Amino acid sequence: MRSIIGQLLPNCFNDMILMHACLNEGPITSGLFKQIADRRNGVAQYNPPHPDLQTILQETCGLFLYHEQIIGAMARLAAFSTGEACDFIAAVRNDEKTQLSQFRRKFIRQAGERGTGQSEARQIFCDLCQAAHNAVSKAQAAAEAALSWQGAWLMASFPEEYLTVARKYKQY
Repeated sequence: MRSIIGQLLPNCFNDMILMHACLNEGPITSGLFKQIADRRNGVAQYNPPHPDLQTILQETCGLFLYHEQIIGAMARLAAFSTGEACDFIAAVRNDEKTQLSQFRRKFIRQAGERGTGQSEARQIFCDLCQAAHNAVSKAQAAAEAALSWQGAWLMASFPEEYLTVARKYKQY
């Protein structure tokens, strides 16, 4: 945890959300956390995979980290509904090959109709498939960040009381 804080250097609540999302197994094992940290600290350059995704991927330095980003990207590039995008994430996680091939054809066709080249659409779809394996819910990360923020505030504002309660409940 301390090494992650040292690498991300959070200074606002959104940074705390990002930090908690990066603490999950997927982003750490896939190297996504390291890429985000390098891009945030200026060690690596980043460009979004498509200009229309700039606003969606801005907070994670051009990388897909949250389910909500995948859903937004699919809606913006290929006019997928929220339900279809959620079904796509479930299909990736369950490794449903036939359903994934249907999503692939539909995504490439609809993205092409909206002005994205076929090779670019294929690459973005591959990125989305890879990201869906490791993505986390931003709502869950936000809830964890809120608890951490509140715990840190309690510890800083009322250290004796906080430690007394922490010790009491640690016994159970």
